[in-house]
Formats: sequence, structure tokens, C-alpha cells
Amino acid sequence: MVQSSIFEGFPRFDNGDAFVDIFREMGCPPGIFDIHHGGNGVIGFESSDLPTGQWSLFFHSINLGAWLLTQLGVEYGDVYVRQNGRWWIAETRSRRKSFLLQTVVEGEMSVVAAMGEATGLYGGPLQ
Repeated sequence: MVQSSIFEGFPRFDNGDAFVDIFREMGCPPGIFDIHHGGNGVIGFESSDLPTGQWSLFFHSINLGAWLLTQLGVEYGDVYVRQNGRWWIAETRSRRKSFLLQTVVEGEMSVVAAMGEATGLYGGPLQ
């Protein structure tokens, strides 16, 4: 039901199936271990039929193929609509707030490769 979505740094998509395809490609290959923890939800009501939501997300990815560890702090802003008694996300936007990319040297020690603002797609300049 999402009518509009922009996930900063994430490939564009315009429907749920396209999102699932991107997620499968990026997050489901062997050796990829991702954790998504959403929380701190705040729901506000512009009117009884137009709520908005703000959410925080902590994302951590272990990429064994590339020996990379990625952490992102993300904030989401959503707009919800009610249709036939059921709530749907009508609009969602995300903005990356923090970024940490580490390389694993010889499978033993992690070294910070980049941190601060995320640039480029997904996590940063190396991905």
C-alpha cells in the first residue's frame, strides 16, 4: 500500500515486490548477516484519520564475502492512512543519521574504514 517511499542511500523502488527483490539481492546472499532493530516510535495525529510516525532504526551488517562490518543509525518518517478499517503506510522516508564502516583485516581485527556521514548507496563509499 505504500504510495511513496524514499530510503536515503537505498535503491529506489515503487512497490512492495520491488522492495523485496532489492532486499533479497542485498541482504540474502550467503555470508550476509543483517540485524534491523526499530524502536522509539512516536505516533502523532494530524487528524483522526491522518497519523504520522517517527521511528529510529539501528542497522548492523556482517558481510563475510567482503570482510566488512557496517552500522547505520536511521530515522524514519511515516504517514499512515486508514482504508476499510485497516491502517497502511501511505508514505515513508528514511534518513541516515550515523555511519560506521569497518574492514576486517585477515579475518582477525576490525579497522575503521569510514565513519560519520554515509555517502553513496547503502552504507558508504566502499559498498
